[in-house]
Amino acid sequence: MGAMKRISKPKWSVVTILFALLAVSGFLYFSGCVAIPDHVYVVKGTGGRTTAHLSVDSCDVIGTERQAKRPQAALNPDGFSLFSWNSHKGSDYGFLDDLQASGLDADLLLLQEVALDEKLTKTLDEFTKEWLLAVAFRSNNTDIGVMTLSSVSPGSSCAFSEPEPLLVIPKVILVGTYPIAGTDKDLLVVNVHLVNFTLNSDVLQRQISAVTGLIEWHQGPVIVAGDFNTWNSDRELVIQEEMKRLGLQQVQFDPDNRTVFFTHTVDEIFFRGLEVVQTESLMVQSSDHNPLAVTFRLLDNS
Repeated sequence: MGAMKRISKPKWSVVTILFALLAVSGFLYFSGCVAIPDHVYVVKGTGGRTTAHLSVDSCDVIGTERQAKRPQAALNPDGFSLFSWNSHKGSDYGFLDDLQASGLDADLLLLQEVALDEKLTKTLDEFTKEWLLAVAFRSNNTDIGVMTLSSVSPGSSCAFSEPEPLLVIPKVILVGTYPIAGTDKDLLVVNVHLVNFTLNSDVLQRQISAVTGLIEWHQGPVIVAGDFNTWNSDRELVIQEEMKRLGLQQVQFDPDNRTVFFTHTVDEIFFRGLEVVQTESLMVQSSDHNPLAVTFRLLDNS
């Protein structure tokens, strides 16, 4: 993609940044620019067309119950691609160009901090992917949250919301299952955007714990990916210990071009029951995060 890597380096103290963001967030919320739903809900669509707005409590199944007959379209167990990226609301120059060039061909595309605006909707209309968007909030009548796009129809899905302790705006996690061809297994995909501005790691632990029961219960392969906001050692330790407890491995990147905040990487991909075939961490200027691309295949004993 040919762009320079963007690495954020702190110019102010953490406390100064927190107070500045708190002031901005409060202004936007109370001025009516930002609307936060009472309960997390999911927008469902195909291409550029929205097909449903679904209210989700806890981890209820989205849409209809799973059919006894598995869908014809399913992920290839010998190799499927995943692309994960915090899109910074698509506000940076070149975002859609980079998304089309590198991400929209992936079998699974996980976007965090995505804005379902007119430009993105028009771009999606050129593709046939199905998608789910867990809405964190609305800004200027645009849904913003975490989106998973897929080349195959998802089975069951659910979403979780966790408010930022120091800010008004929440972060969300979107969970979905996807069939794998030639097997009776589903891939569990957890697309995460974890809370950021906290004085300790307790809320981070609570948010990730909301999905650990699902991961423990799931009998097939698992991917947990996204923006973990692990910008200090305490937060990183929480995630590393929880993923290890769940039997998940961490994808390694070489060369490692992941974005760094306060000397820590914040974007990760963890997996279980799969084998890594190929990895790439791309360098872009179209977001404050660099995207990650991985090709997986199913382990025989998963």
